[in-house]
Amino acid sequence: VNTVKETRLAQQRAYDAQQKEIAHILEFINKHDERPKIVAQKASKQKMLDKMEKIEDPAITFNDAASLSIRFPDPGQLPKNELIQFDS
Repeated sequence: VNTVKETRLAQQRAYDAQQKEIAHILEFINKHDERPKIVAQKASKQKMLDKMEKIEDPAITFNDAASLSIRFPDPGQLPKNELIQFDS
């Protein structure tokens, strides 16, 4: 039980740190400085944001997991000599 809590806490910290980094980068990109060197840096930072692997919000992931249930429809009876049946 402790490892689940620790995992959630670690994921939440990673998510929060990434969100802070994204906000910092976006703040730089959204400044109205149009010098050529800065424009190139903005493009580089935007490319970095686009390539960044986003961490999902653990609050959403873990809260939904507790109530998640998957149900499959009853396939019905197949003849003994059929392994699968395709609907046309």
